[in-house]
Amino acid sequence: MKKFSILFVISLCTLTMCWFVGYSIASDKSSSKPLKQNLVKEGDVADTMDRARAFMSHIQYVDFDMGRVDRRLARVPDQDHAQVPEWRSQSRPTFVCSGLYEEIPSIFKGQVAFYSDLYVHRTFVVTPPTEGRATYTGFLIVGWMDGRVEQVPLAKVGLYQTGSNEWQSVFPGMREYSDDLARFGEVPKRSEAPVGTANRFAKIKSNR
Repeated sequence: MKKFSILFVISLCTLTMCWFVGYSIASDKSSSKPLKQNLVKEGDVADTMDRARAFMSHIQYVDFDMGRVDRRLARVPDQDHAQVPEWRSQSRPTFVCSGLYEEIPSIFKGQVAFYSDLYVHRTFVVTPPTEGRATYTGFLIVGWMDGRVEQVPLAKVGLYQTGSNEWQSVFPGMREYSDDLARFGEVPKRSEAPVGTANRFAKIKSNR
């Protein structure tokens, strides 16, 4: 009887180990999905827009109190395929708003509730021997304080000067926006401005 008990325990341990190894392999296969190279072309934009509208409804429900926000709602599956590897972190939200991961630019306050640059794709083309130029395609997702959620094409994103060498991306409908502003990805025509920043997703440099 004792011998039988020992054999039974050994068999049970072996079965458990086999199950664990099999489960681990299956989990690895399911988590190693091919990385989407360009979310503008390959991303699930419809799903993200649905989630953006749901997130807007949620933050309106909590009266924009970020301490009560369910942070899980601020991140979408496509974030796992962000072009910048560091942005694929599980702790990084897709929808950026004050009090949630980082502060939004001060000129957004009272106008923009949140935004996302997930669907901005950067391509850098090198011209031998040393020159190069970055080009951007895609759009931003903007959640307005009045509850609207929309896509803003990069062609309509303006650069508003906030300092002698700094610029901030602004969207049609904002107080600071005008049609004569430089566009996203362009170097503002300021001979005295060697460096400009649109925001966290774009750095503009010029040797002019």
